[in-house]
This record gives sequence, structure tokens and C-alpha cells, in this order.
Amino acid sequence: MFVTHQHLTGNECNPAKTCNVCFECCKDYIPDGASCDQCVDAQCPKNECVPSKTCNVCSACCHDYIPDGSPCDQCEAQCGQKEVQALVQLRESTNYQSWTANRKGWDCLNKDMPPVQAQMCGPAGVTFDASGHVTAIDLKESGLSGLLPSLDSCERLSSVDLSSNSLTGTISSFAANTALQDLSLHGNQLSGKVPDFSKNLALETLQLGYNYLEGTIPSFAANTALQILNLFNNQLSGTIPSFASNTALEELVLFNYHLTGTIPSFEANTALQKLDLSDIGLFGTIPSFAANTALEFLSLSNNHLRGTIPSFAANTALQTLDLSSGADTYPCNGLKGTIPSFEANTALQLLDLHLNKLTGTIPSFETNAALQTLWLYSNKLTGKCKYDHQRSYLKPPKLLLAGPIPSFAANTALTDLELFGNQLTGKWTMITSDHTLHVMFSTQ
Repeated sequence: MFVTHQHLTGNECNPAKTCNVCFECCKDYIPDGASCDQCVDAQCPKNECVPSKTCNVCSACCHDYIPDGSPCDQCEAQCGQKEVQALVQLRESTNYQSWTANRKGWDCLNKDMPPVQAQMCGPAGVTFDASGHVTAIDLKESGLSGLLPSLDSCERLSSVDLSSNSLTGTISSFAANTALQDLSLHGNQLSGKVPDFSKNLALETLQLGYNYLEGTIPSFAANTALQILNLFNNQLSGTIPSFASNTALEELVLFNYHLTGTIPSFEANTALQKLDLSDIGLFGTIPSFAANTALEFLSLSNNHLRGTIPSFAANTALQTLDLSSGADTYPCNGLKGTIPSFEANTALQLLDLHLNKLTGTIPSFETNAALQTLWLYSNKLTGKCKYDHQRSYLKPPKLLLAGPIPSFAANTALTDLELFGNQLTGKWTMITSDHTLHVMFSTQ
């Protein structure tokens, strides 16, 4: 039986047409008397047609059909009711009585109250749209503990930030939250696998770091809007997937002790600004990052990388470059060859190449006026120097270097220079000046 609804405010039901049970797919209504099968066969073969019920024009919200003859606005009420119930479930499953912040308005919520009344309660950290639907939940650093419930009934949810709490259990699917743009759950005690986010095509930010997540990193090829992905400090394993489809990606932080494999190409990620793949155990050589002209931060420290250091002349925005190795308990890089020129990297502030197998002399850093930290110690660098004791407290301090070791007189921002553990010759000393330059040299 087909029922023609009268027009209701806030819906798109045309009184001259029967509500279309295939609404989700067709986005239109079919004429009165037309069979539902006609819509299924001709326009939306993948839809689930229920001829015994009236097509629900609110299906975009409810994903359900209401009985024949029921008013369409009943669906809106039922839909909003599910969102209120989701908020109540969030409160009860995360030990509300122990929350340390954002408690205002949450004790007012009741699972049986209408959405309008729930909005009037004003639960802290919850944002509603003009129709009373939940669009954002921000309860970071609020002392939440316990299990993270499903929020799939909040279909207009665009932002969730529950970071820096003590949530446990697994991360439920957010496949129903197709409007989701930002999800931050880092700094909890969540376990299990990283869920599939292939349905969340609007996703821009995903932060799941500092948890106990296991398994491999899933593909994010479908998430072409993704800009920030942080999965660091988990227990993930396997290799790093390709991010070639994520051309909007700006930040990728994956540092972990259990990943392996080689560094994938990031040539397609021309918007990339921050890449941290440290403390992983990656093998192979360092690929070129010449296509990543927006790159500001690159850390590949504590891996098993070999080969030479590529040129970073095209990365003129680069501020931090860390290719170092740590203590014996960490993986160790073994980069060889000479230190390339960094004359084009005028924005460079930190360069850390310590504990490799670099040889040759130290290049000039006269063009790197922003340089603050330079760590080249424990390599196989050669050269000799002498130190002018009469200028030890000048600002900037000046090292009068002889031989192939350059002067650092132009590096007025330099505060930390460590060159010990090489094969440098001459008398070295520690320098302290008005702007606290800490220099560590070896004495041969």
C-alpha cells in the first residue's frame, strides 16, 4: 500500500507523489501508483525495497522505514532520540562520576527526553546544529575511563575529540558517521586493530597515537581528503602502506618499534609538511624528497637505513632534519659518504646526523642563519681546528677554524653544536657565551 504524505516543514515530501522507498538511492519520488519494484529495477538495484511500508523521506537520517500512515516527522523524533541515547550511553560507559572536566549539563540528560530538551541541557563539549542533531563532541582531558561506545547513530557528527583520557577496549566502527572530518583518540589505553575508515570519505584528521593498537596499518586510499594521520606509539606491525592517493596529506607520524620494510615513495604527497618515521626499524636507502617542496620536518632516526644522504636542496622550507641513531637498544642507521651541502636550506633550525658512518669534512653552514642545533658527533669526520681564547665570550662566539672545518661565525642562532667522537684534530674546548652556545668537541 502506498501512502501520499502531506508536505511537512523541514522535509522534501511532494504531496503529488508517493514517498519513494528507494529514497536513499534515487533521491527522488516516484508517481502515485508506480510500483516500488520499478524504482529498484530502473534506478537503484542495490537498495532494499520494503513494499509493505511507506517510503520514509527521513531515511537519510534514520535509515529505516516507518509504518504506513505514520507522519514523516515521527521519523525525525525517533532519529533525534537515538542521538540522545548515544550521549547517555557515552556518559554511562565512561564513568561520568569520575570525570574531571566538562561535567556541566550531562547529568540532565535522559534517554527518554526529546532532542530539543537534550539540547537545552547544554552538555559541555557537545555541539548541536540548528535541527538539534549532534555535530561535534569534545571531551579531551576530561578524565573519561571505561569503554568507548558506538556513536553511529550520530550521523551528522563531524568532529570527535576524546584524546588524553583513559578509555579502554577497542575502537568501534565509524562507518555510519559519513560526515566525520576529525577524530582524535590519542593518549588513551585503546587496544585492538585500527578500524576501517574507507567509508569516511570526508575524514581530514585521524589521531590514534599513544594507545595499544595492534595489527597492520590499513589502507587509507579511499580517504583522499585526509590531511593529518598520527598512529605513533602503538604496537603496530607490518609495512607502511602507500599513501599515493592521499594527495592532501600534510602530516604523517608513524614512529613505532614494530614496523618494518622500506620507506615508500611520497612523491605524490606534494602537500606534505611533516613526516616522522623514526624508531621503526626500516631498511634500505633514503628516497628523494625533492617533490615535497612544502616539507618542514623529516625524522628518519633510529632505523636500519644505509647508503648516502640525498640532496635536500629542493626542500627550502625544511626546518628539522633528523637522520641520527640512538643508543644500542635502538635500531641504528649506518649512513655513509659525505655530508651534502645545506646552503639552500636557509630555514633549517635543527640538523642531527650523529651516530652514523659519515666521512669527509664538515661543509659550510654560513647561509643557515636560523640554525640552532647541529649534531654531527660519533661519525668519521676529519679535519683540524684551533680556538681563539680571546674571543670566547663574544656574541656571537667565533671559532677561528683552520683547515677544512668551516667557521660558524654567521650562525648567530646556534645554541648547540656537537662534533665529538669524530677524527678532528687540534685543541677543542667548551664555549659558553651570552646566548648560551653549547659546543662539544673532542680533543685529539
